[in-house]
Amino acid sequence: MAVLATLNSDDAATFSRAFLSSSDGTVAVSIAESSSRNEIVLLELNLETLSEFLAPLCIDPLDEIAIMDETGRFIAHTDIVFVHEQRYETRFPLKEEATSLFTEHGVLWYASSEAIPGTPWRVAYYRNATKAFAVLPSMLGLVGLVTFACLGISAVIGVRLWRQTTVIFKSYIQHVGAVADGRYDLKVPSTYQEFRALSTSIETMAAAVANRETELRKTVAERESLLKEVHHRVKNNLQIVVSLLNLELNMLTDPETASAFGISIDRIRSMGLIHETLYSQDRLDSIELNEYTRRLVNELTKAYGTCRVVLKKNDEQILVSLNQAMPCGLILNELITNALKYAVSGRSDAEVIVELRTSGDSIIVSVTDDGPGLKPGFVPEESKGLGLQLIRTLAEQLGGTASFEARPDKTGLHASLTFHADSSIIKPETTPA
Repeated sequence: MAVLATLNSDDAATFSRAFLSSSDGTVAVSIAESSSRNEIVLLELNLETLSEFLAPLCIDPLDEIAIMDETGRFIAHTDIVFVHEQRYETRFPLKEEATSLFTEHGVLWYASSEAIPGTPWRVAYYRNATKAFAVLPSMLGLVGLVTFACLGISAVIGVRLWRQTTVIFKSYIQHVGAVADGRYDLKVPSTYQEFRALSTSIETMAAAVANRETELRKTVAERESLLKEVHHRVKNNLQIVVSLLNLELNMLTDPETASAFGISIDRIRSMGLIHETLYSQDRLDSIELNEYTRRLVNELTKAYGTCRVVLKKNDEQILVSLNQAMPCGLILNELITNALKYAVSGRSDAEVIVELRTSGDSIIVSVTDDGPGLKPGFVPEESKGLGLQLIRTLAEQLGGTASFEARPDKTGLHASLTFHADSSIIKPETTPA
């Protein structure tokens, strides 16, 4: 019997070389493995019996199965002679996993080798490739014939089904599309039984959407009505504040104090016009700047004199968000008020031009007068006056810029405000002429 090395409890099984068994003289191999109690379990495997076990596993009688040890020597084979003579595998590369084609005695063989987990052995299968490949032409011909026949039958059936179902599917899709477009009361036909559950689900969802849409429209209408009422009340409250300040103004005797009161009244009036414009228009998320400026010009013209104020409006709607409306309105009020009070005061032939236009995604508001212009050495950007400070602060709040420059053609002042339009505002769709 082969000698085995001493094993520890952590060692894996140890396999001996093949030897002649002392009990019956057959070829055998010993396997030793340590147990959990540090005992060595020794087994003897009869290789001839293992070879007999391999024979029924062959796919074809001409095929062969063999087991080899780590040196490539056969320890089991469907032909026991390979074991008795202790032959070695030399016909294809000795690797843990290998495949190879080789010819032996005029026969083409296909061999495949794979390691046996937990052992140093490998199993190899030898397939008679000459015989195996010989049946391929006839098998491929039969398979091809059956395949073409199936394809032909499938094509005929497919064409007929396609023609029959196309009309039904088109009609079904049209009905579903009509429901999606808002015809929630439309019944979806169920030509096929498989469509009945889907049709029922679509009709149920359509009814739920219709009810929900009705509720949402009602909620939106109530919300818009409440918002308009809020803006109306705010406008009325601001109007009351203006009336109270006018009463106080009539009792003042100091010209500077009266002027300050008048300027404050104008600013409050410009704020009230925003709420008045919101109350009178359809949308509540933004202000139409053309309409607001028209109302502001009318109010200030009534308050400050008889000069001619020209409003040049953009052909398209200029919408500013509610966050932009208040600072923009106050800046407009300051620019127009300054022109009416200081540039054209007391002149019936004076002219103030208020212009609104867009350039890309920017909104440009300008006020031009034909008055004496800026005093020599006066820098608006450095002025400490409340009005100009207010203009600069509000322009920064808008993320824009305010500029003051002389008119190029004659005396006068051209003041402008440039800021970006709010991209979140959804512009109304325009109908082509």
